[in-house]
Amino acid sequence: MGENFCPTLINGLPATNKESERVLLERLNTFSSESDYVETLWKLARFYFGIQSLDHAAKAIKAILERTDDPEKHACCYHWLGEMAEIRGQYDAALEQYVKGLALNPTEKLTAYFLNNNTGYCLNLQGKHAEAERMCRVAIEIDSDKPNAFKNLGISLVGQNDLLGAAWAWIEATTANARDGRALKLLQNLLSKHPGLIKQTPSLLRELDSCQRAVKSSLQDLDDEREKQPGIRASFIICELKYTPGNGFTRRQNGVESDTTQEEIRRLYTEEALNMLGKNPNTWCGIVGKDSQRNVSATKHFTKRLSNIRLPAKFATWRRSLKPCLLVSGPFLKRLKQT
Repeated sequence: MGENFCPTLINGLPATNKESERVLLERLNTFSSESDYVETLWKLARFYFGIQSLDHAAKAIKAILERTDDPEKHACCYHWLGEMAEIRGQYDAALEQYVKGLALNPTEKLTAYFLNNNTGYCLNLQGKHAEAERMCRVAIEIDSDKPNAFKNLGISLVGQNDLLGAAWAWIEATTANARDGRALKLLQNLLSKHPGLIKQTPSLLRELDSCQRAVKSSLQDLDDEREKQPGIRASFIICELKYTPGNGFTRRQNGVESDTTQEEIRRLYTEEALNMLGKNPNTWCGIVGKDSQRNVSATKHFTKRLSNIRLPAKFATWRRSLKPCLLVSGPFLKRLKQT
């Protein structure tokens, strides 16, 4: 092992038997420059983040903080450390990381946007809606083409009883990205609970219809894109699983719930599914299969079923085989992308 190998990364590595991890770890011992070393750490962090090995991803990120004095890179590190804290449901810790990043006044557009947006998201969770509104508006000033800050702005405005403002924020979010249907659902719920808003501002009904058509069209486009892709043609719900501390595991299939065991889950599904259930207690998680023989109607049925499932985190654990795996979210279904 080379003398320059970062000591904070030694324990627990390699974490997988994947060739891509082995190559990156070897590259850390043969780097040609400091920038090459830091870039390899970034790739390693992204690799671990992608497989939801958050502890290892955090180690790689913290190693970057130790190896560079670049404030832009530090701000980016704090953003990702905050994202990982969010995935764990540690929103106070996430907010601490975002505040550290913002204190560095980053100029890189993407980093600055998400530090402000995510800060607003966490402040909303704390009930600090006025502060959240300020952060979301800063994020929108940085990049008005993304839906996230508009969506979070709407939540902050509802918290301040500005319902009409929230409605327009969610319209803007859907206009920015119709594939992200979260803002539309919030808008629909708001107008359903407060029909007086439409009487007050009749144009909201026209905007609602426009948003609904845009989301429907974008999802159809996504289905068409998947149909054109080689390999997997459809994904479909096999069952749903839930872990309840003290009571164990429950399986729900075709509307019927039954007790199951840790051993049964490990045998029928994947280790990733079992781990994710443990990290997201009291949450129904969808177990999906991938089938190259299924037609598009199966895909649409799967999409419809997803609307009734609470998805607990941000990324999907996919297997290249047809063995079922836990769906959390990810690029395969971009509309489910979280914060």
